[in-house]
Amino acid sequence: MRLRVNMRNFACVTSRGFTLIELMITLAVVAIIAALTAPAIGNFIDSGRMTTATNAVVTELVFTKSEAVKRSTPVTYCASSDLATCTGTWDAGWIVFVDNDGDATVDAGDGDEILRRATAPLNGLAVKSARSAVTFQPRGTTFSTNTMTLCSSNTGIENRAIVLSQVGRHRLVKSANDPSACT
Repeated sequence: MRLRVNMRNFACVTSRGFTLIELMITLAVVAIIAALTAPAIGNFIDSGRMTTATNAVVTELVFTKSEAVKRSTPVTYCASSDLATCTGTWDAGWIVFVDNDGDATVDAGDGDEILRRATAPLNGLAVKSARSAVTFQPRGTTFSTNTMTLCSSNTGIENRAIVLSQVGRHRLVKSANDPSACT
């Protein structure tokens, strides 16, 4: 607050507000801070998307394993474009189903029952895996190891791999953006 003296009637007048110069300096400082933080905010958002997608895949793996143990029958988690059969890529979506004969295909005649259907919440991410299906046995084991790599087009975000062992345990691995893992 500034005090000015009015010389005619000798009264004190208070001035409220900002001068144009003060306003311009404030706007310049805000613009500089915004320019410096914009790339970091983009990486923060992409990192959140990667975490969401990773959690979605891990949740389905854990659900598939627990259903196989609970039902004492093979349960399969597979990539599905139409959310009814094991066809397509992981990027489109997946299904989890009771696989009574263990052949990784949904057969209505065998009594196979679809337990979950989901479109992939990838938001520009890609999932790459050598296998299009993972079948858990009644004891929670799988036939072979599998690695599912979640890939980001943003080079500032590390790819994440979910490594599934034959005993049915999974672990998460952060890796540098290796283009060969995502092709």
